Amino acid sequence: MVVKYGTGAFVLLHIFYSFQTCSASAPLDKISKINLKEATRSLNLAMPSDAEKFYKEADKVDGWFDKRLMFFYLLIDKFQEENGIVGNLGEIGVWQGKSFIPLLQLAKKHECALAVDCFEAYEFNRDNSGGVCNYQGFNNNVKKYCSNHDRLKIEKGDSAKLSPEVYLRKVENGKGFRMFSIDGCHEGDTTLIDMENAYKCLVDGGVIMMDDYFHFCWPGVSEGVNAFMNKNTNCLKPFLIALNKVFFAQPDYAKKYFDKINAAAIPNMRIKKFFNVETLIYDPQA
Repeated sequence: MVVKYGTGAFVLLHIFYSFQTCSASAPLDKISKINLKEATRSLNLAMPSDAEKFYKEADKVDGWFDKRLMFFYLLIDKFQEENGIVGNLGEIGVWQGKSFIPLLQLAKKHECALAVDCFEAYEFNRDNSGGVCNYQGFNNNVKKYCSNHDRLKIEKGDSAKLSPEVYLRKVENGKGFRMFSIDGCHEGDTTLIDMENAYKCLVDGGVIMMDDYFHFCWPGVSEGVNAFMNKNTNCLKPFLIALNKVFFAQPDYAKKYFDKINAAAIPNMRIKKFFNVETLIYDPQA
């Protein structure tokens, strides 16, 4: 299958091509020239008021989140809005908030964003991923970049000992989750628990974003995801692999998200079979 380029995404094409020469060590001024507002307008995406500021300053926040993922988050958010999919947003393993902030920014009225982390209780960070997390640093970053920080909910503790019921009670609005990111303990058993809990919290059409599935330093992540997929056949399917994350949704919706993102005509996309379904792969080095 060939991904064709549409004229409506011209600005976005230019931006993604510009990133081909950018890396984690690229000069900040080179990245900061990118106009997120113009790019989102070209695809008729609703950009949160705080997003452009965070996009320009994301490299100042500690963490391992590639800010180009914000484009994909906005495309998913647009699809959900068009299809009446409402719910909360959440992340397991928030560190200093770098990957959580773009989720909280998407929280609309009557929605919450749940941050799950052990924070200073480092004994629960069994695989030493990330190091000691400082709650105050996380909270400061959220307040700096999220004008809607009143929608923040926090669950401190070991995610391996938590449950879907805990997450659903914490948001206090009777809604499930429409987007749930997982970047917690990278051991196989904990990854499996996190994925099961996130799946049980999803609304119809909800999306799970799994971090580090292909990272050679963290084989437990793929071990845990594979265990979930083998145990829960046809509950979730991938639709996108991008910038160290794998995106999953219920099978019918996975195909719809695939079509939505494919139609955006983003350059450097490949299509490969993954868990027996066609999956988009964003390759920034292509």
